[in-house]
Amino acid sequence: MLCALSELHIWIRTRLYADRFAEWANDETKAAIRVHNFVREALAEADIVCRVTAASVPIVERDAIQAECHLNAVGSFRPNVRELNSDTMAQCQLIVDSRVSALSEFGDVLVPLKENKMSEASIAQLRDVVMSQVGGRTQTDEVTVFKALGLAVEDLTAARTVYDRAIEQGVGSKIE
Repeated sequence: MLCALSELHIWIRTRLYADRFAEWANDETKAAIRVHNFVREALAEADIVCRVTAASVPIVERDAIQAECHLNAVGSFRPNVRELNSDTMAQCQLIVDSRVSALSEFGDVLVPLKENKMSEASIAQLRDVVMSQVGGRTQTDEVTVFKALGLAVEDLTAARTVYDRAIEQGVGSKIE
């Protein structure tokens, strides 16, 4: 089973791809699945939003996101492209996988910094949150954003987790 979500709201620019993903998800989860024609509809009731996009202009606007929402944003990895608007970035708790990458490659971070809508001091690194050196959500109605480009250690950790679970469950094929 994919996860224990009660509802899964899907929006993809190409409706055919959204429908295909919904078909797959229907087999993987017991969640009620709804495919939306507009991104605002999909965001309206979401507690968790996963964005994977190559958008060059922001798709997610702050007023479309409810309080307490968490966004995972792993697309738009160049300084001149964004998936989240400046108001969203300014009004959230931002966690990044790498501050160095965020300050050199993430348009979602660079543009609001240039507009003086956020400061570098407001950017937390994932490792600092995990190690409790920086707190997570500070208010119950706070919007949190995890913006990632990807680090080798994340890939290795994910691979190790998949491997360990496969061994525990006796699944997979051993290749020598």
